Formats: sequence, C-alpha cells, structure tokens
Amino acid sequence: MFRSAISRTVASKRLSMATQSRNLASCVMYVRNLPLETTESELADRLSKYGPVYEYQFTPKRPGDMYSIAFVKFYSGDLPSTIEELASLPHPIEAEVEDVTKRCSDAIASLEGSNFNGRTLNASFANKNQPDAIQFNARMAVRKANDPMFAA
Repeated sequence: MFRSAISRTVASKRLSMATQSRNLASCVMYVRNLPLETTESELADRLSKYGPVYEYQFTPKRPGDMYSIAFVKFYSGDLPSTIEELASLPHPIEAEVEDVTKRCSDAIASLEGSNFNGRTLNASFANKNQPDAIQFNARMAVRKANDPMFAA
C-alpha cells in the first residue's frame, strides 16, 4: 500500500513536469567539464547573449569529481505564472521551435571547446531526439569556428 502511494506521487510529479513545458518550444543543452565551483550566475553571464535561459540544473557533486556537468534549458517566449495560463497557450508554431533550437545551437557552438575558468568545455544537445540537421549544423559551426580553412 505504501509503495504504490509513493509510485503514484512520482508518476504525478513527472506528468506535471511534462505539462509545464508542453505548450512552449524548448531545447536542452548539455555542458560538460565545468569547474566544480561554477555557479548559475557565471553560466548565465556566458549565455545571456543567446536569449533567456529558464533553467539550469547541475548534476550532484560526488567525492572524486574533477568537473561539473550542467543541463541548460532554453524556452520560447515567457514562462506562464499559473497552470491556467499554461493551459491556455497554443501549441508552439514551427517558427518558435526553429528560433529556440537556433539559439541553443548557437550557444553550443560558442561553448564547445571554449575556455571557462581554465577548463575546456564540451557542449552538445542533451535531447538526442533533436533533428539531425540541427545537430549537424551546430557541429559544422563549431568546426568552422575552429578551422578557418574549413569555411573557405
């Protein structure tokens, strides 16, 4: 009896989390090799030129960790403040989805291989379901930035 109550609570929490971003276009970026002492504000300063970032999640630090990992979530538009506002939002249009994925891929291109407090960062899409073309364009942008002869 107790176990099923816990599993129902976990399932309802997952459902509410999925509902919160259902009507907003979003893109999740994975940043690896951050210094352990990195804060949200430091990462926010680095990503502010790519538009609003609504969520930063750092993985829990364990003994022996040499670096930190962060998941950064970009959204289209403004986040609603109530469930009613969220429910009244229309589904995102294709232009919103393209805009948020472009901002995310630009952020990935700028962070990949860059120096951040003495560490070389690795960045990629966290969601493996992103269209292959978007991932390909992000990788090509990184390659062009790193190798001037490639762009010629």
